[in-house]
Amino acid sequence: VEVPDGKIAFVYVFKGDGTLAGTSMGKGQMATISEGGGQVALRSGASGIQAIIGIAEPLTEPVVRYGPFVMNTRAEIIQAFEDYQSGKMGSIEAERL
Repeated sequence: VEVPDGKIAFVYVFKGDGTLAGTSMGKGQMATISEGGGQVALRSGASGIQAIIGIAEPLTEPVVRYGPFVMNTRAEIIQAFEDYQSGKMGSIEAERL
């Protein structure tokens, strides 16, 4: 798969095994390929491979994660927890059958 200049790529293996750029990959593994301008060659192993290859713009901002929240700063993470605990994020009611 061709990766355009300025893009990044990722590969996630769902089933089987193979190699990406000479590195072995198996079920549940993911690899990222830095900024493109080349090709991504995923080769199947003996058992075959089922994988997804994605191409996207690089994320050029900080990432902070904690629990279920992903934000840009620690202060935003703290605010997200406060918002969640105070009920500002709403709720999902159980469906009654």
